Amino acid sequence: MPNKKRKYKGLFNWHGEIHEIYRVSTEYGAFNTLCRGLARKLGVFPQMVTNYFIGTDRYQIKRIND
Repeated sequence: MPNKKRKYKGLFNWHGEIHEIYRVSTEYGAFNTLCRGLARKLGVFPQMVTNYFIGTDRYQIKRIND
């Protein structure tokens, strides 16, 4: 069965600022999709955002019931 796209909510602590991002993605792509959305909001490169959060506890991702 293919990986179904669902809605995800991400809470990100970007240098003390809390950002809430919503995106539709697969389970395996949710982190990258949400990081790209935050990067667009902040006006920075997605790689900067991904590197800042990967392997830390400065973010939360939850699937929203549909």
